[in-house]
Amino acid sequence: MYNRRYDKSFVMLKQELGGFSLGQQSAWGSCVMELKNGKGRFTFSVQGLKKLTDGRRYDAFVIGGKGDEMKGICCGTIEVDAHGKGELKWEFDPDAIGKSAFHAEELHTVALIVKGGYGLIVPLAGYFHDKVQWKKLFQEENDLVAAEAVLLKTPEKKLTSIKEKNTNNITKQEPEQPQHPDNIVKEENKKNVVTLKSQDSPFQKNFKNMLFQFKQELEKLEQNGIITKQQQQDILQPKTNSNTKQQSENDVVQKQNNTEIKILQQKTEQNTIIEQNKEIAYILQYNDNIQPFEQGNWKSIALEELIVLPMNATEMMKHLFYIFAYRKYKHFILQKTGEKEYIIGVPAQYSSEKRREAEQLSFELFQPCGKEVMKEGCYGYWLRKIRE
Repeated sequence: MYNRRYDKSFVMLKQELGGFSLGQQSAWGSCVMELKNGKGRFTFSVQGLKKLTDGRRYDAFVIGGKGDEMKGICCGTIEVDAHGKGELKWEFDPDAIGKSAFHAEELHTVALIVKGGYGLIVPLAGYFHDKVQWKKLFQEENDLVAAEAVLLKTPEKKLTSIKEKNTNNITKQEPEQPQHPDNIVKEENKKNVVTLKSQDSPFQKNFKNMLFQFKQELEKLEQNGIITKQQQQDILQPKTNSNTKQQSENDVVQKQNNTEIKILQQKTEQNTIIEQNKEIAYILQYNDNIQPFEQGNWKSIALEELIVLPMNATEMMKHLFYIFAYRKYKHFILQKTGEKEYIIGVPAQYSSEKRREAEQLSFELFQPCGKEVMKEGCYGYWLRKIRE
C-alpha cells in the first residue's frame, strides 16, 4: 500500500524495440510516481529517442489490472526534441486513475507506445515490480490494431529526390569505370615485354653455348669408344622415375589437403546454419508482437536482423526497396509458416507501379492492413515467402 500523505515510486524504462534510438546507444527513460496529500503525479522522462516526423507520436501509458480486466491508461504525448529528450507531467487521482476503477496499487507497467503506425510498437517499457505479460492482451484494443496510418507526404518527396540524386551520381561515374581494366592490361603487357628481353640476355646465350659444347664432347667420347650410344642418351635425357614418384606423392598430399578443406568448409557452413537457427528462434520468442492484419501472429524485426534469415540479406539491405521502407516505417514483419519456412513483410503504401519491382524481388502479393480495402494508396505489406 502506498502512503497517500506522501509516497514516491521510481520505474526505469528500458529499450524494448530497436529502430528508435537517436545514436548507437540504446534509448532509455524513467517514470516517477509521486503521491502527496491524496493527489498523484506522474513525471515521464526519455532520452536518446529519434524525433518522429512522419505523423506518428510517442504516447505515455500506465497499465494496471489483471487478466481480462487489464487496461492501459494514456497519460499524454511526449514531445521529443532534436537532441532525443522529452518530458511529460500528468496529475491523477490515486484511487481512480484516469477516471477508471484502478487505484495506484494496481499499476504494474509503464510503456512508451508509438501511435499512428501499424500494430503495437513499444520502444520503451518498465515495471513497478515483476515483469508482466501484457502485450498480447493489449493488442486486442481497437486503438492499437494497425489502423491509423496517418503519414505526411513530405518524406516521400525527400526520398524521391534522394533516389534521383543517387541515379545522377551513378550516371556520371559510368564513363570512368573502363579505365581501371585498361590500366591492368597495360601493366600485363609491360611485364610480357620484360620477359621477352630477358630471354636474349648474355647469361642465356652463354648457357646455350656451354650446352652445345657439352653435346660435342659426348659425341667425341662415343666415337672414341669410351661411352656407348645408350649411355650418351641417358646423360642427355634425365630419368623421370624419381620425378614421377615425387609428383604422385604431391598429388596425394594435395588431395588430402583438398579433402580437409572441404570438411572444414562443411563444418563451418553447418555451424553458421546452427547459429542462424538460434538467432531466428530468439527473434520469434523475444521480439515484439505486431498484428497488422485481422489474423495471424507476426514479429517486428529491424533491418540488421535480416542477416540471420535464409536468403541473400546483404543484397536486400542494399536495395532501395527495403531501405526506403525501413526509413519510413522503422520495421519489417516476420512470421513462421512451417518447418524452415517463413514469410517476411515490407510495409508500404500500395501502388500498381511498385508491383513490378516487388515481383522482381519475389514478393508474391500485397495485403492491406486491418480492414482496409485493396486499392491505390492503401496501407499494408508486400509479402514474400522464404525457405532454408
